[in-house]
Amino acid sequence: MRAMRRAGLFLCLSLCAPSPPVFAEEPATKSYEQLLTAGRSALKMKDWAVAEQACKDALASADEPTSGGPRSVRAAKLCAELEVDRRDWPAAVRRYRDAQRLALDDLAEHRRLLLLRKYAAKEAGRAPLVQLLEELLNADDDLQVALRRPERSGAGLQKTLASLATAQAAFAKDRDTGYLLLIKAVRVLVRARSGEAKEVRAEAERLVAEVLHRPARQAAVEAAFLGAEADGDVDATAELAIRLNQARNADLPERRRRYTRIRELERACRAYDQKNGVGACAKREFELTLSVSLIDYSRDRRRVELSADDLSRVHTQALPALQACVLRIARHEPERFVDTDLVLSWVIDPDGKPIEIGIAPKRYQEDLKGCAELIAWFRYPRVSSREPKSVQVPYHLD
Repeated sequence: MRAMRRAGLFLCLSLCAPSPPVFAEEPATKSYEQLLTAGRSALKMKDWAVAEQACKDALASADEPTSGGPRSVRAAKLCAELEVDRRDWPAAVRRYRDAQRLALDDLAEHRRLLLLRKYAAKEAGRAPLVQLLEELLNADDDLQVALRRPERSGAGLQKTLASLATAQAAFAKDRDTGYLLLIKAVRVLVRARSGEAKEVRAEAERLVAEVLHRPARQAAVEAAFLGAEADGDVDATAELAIRLNQARNADLPERRRRYTRIRELERACRAYDQKNGVGACAKREFELTLSVSLIDYSRDRRRVELSADDLSRVHTQALPALQACVLRIARHEPERFVDTDLVLSWVIDPDGKPIEIGIAPKRYQEDLKGCAELIAWFRYPRVSSREPKSVQVPYHLD
């Protein structure tokens, strides 16, 4: 297979997005939840042996990276609660410390675990550790302030950087390597937002390349984005804006996330499209994330009928992503798609939603199911006319 063309456009398959990563199978949620439920029930019954085995098994079946996540945190907290219940305070201190290390995707939960660890340390009579945990809580306060308002100037910038250095020293004593990465990321973000974006770009990019928890990665990506933008690096700026958009909107429900685009992505895409052609940014977004953040034109005022300009506004962004989707699938099975003509079609209903999505020839419907799902998220302006508007997009694969 050499190329793919649509409406006179030729694209080399070697320019396709890389093969998507192979993800693990869906976690056995039922088994994990059952283990947690069994552990909590055993804890109520004071059956500590059963509770301990259940919490350990739940932690093992959380199916998350070793660096942690919400499922791992819940299981680790159950193990800590077991030690509290049987008044083994030294063990409770260790268990809360373990849970704290796993909680860096949720900084509020991380702070709650610091407080619980401090309580257990008091009960265990470990005065030096209680003092250290007070330092950590104060350091956490300073870091949260810097995260909420990273842009500083003059003496305010120096004061913030000094407080972050103090926080770094405190968490170094506790050997919390994950939180130390977060402090480093926040420090480069503060500098980037305070007029030193070029100076910290290289450090921010090194942090982005590391395996970081979400808050740290988001801070590092934003700092790297600001550095690339300050350097006038259009391609890197767009890619980092795509990553930043993905990170900031990760917690939104999908129906909102699909239509939420941060301002940084908007301005980065304008420059990227100006350099690489209209629609290039949407195509790059799909290549990097296997998704695209669309504009929901159905929120506009209702029209009598769809104009050519209305269709063009939607398709300028949507069709490059659709093309990237088809091309990615064809690249995985070139022999199956060689010398193939495809037509993707749909009808736009009065509310601006694609319906009656079709793929011809039909034998490719299963292969291109993901691309059909992408089409279903397109949103056109609403119309009062009941006359349907049909769209057909042909492709030829040589």
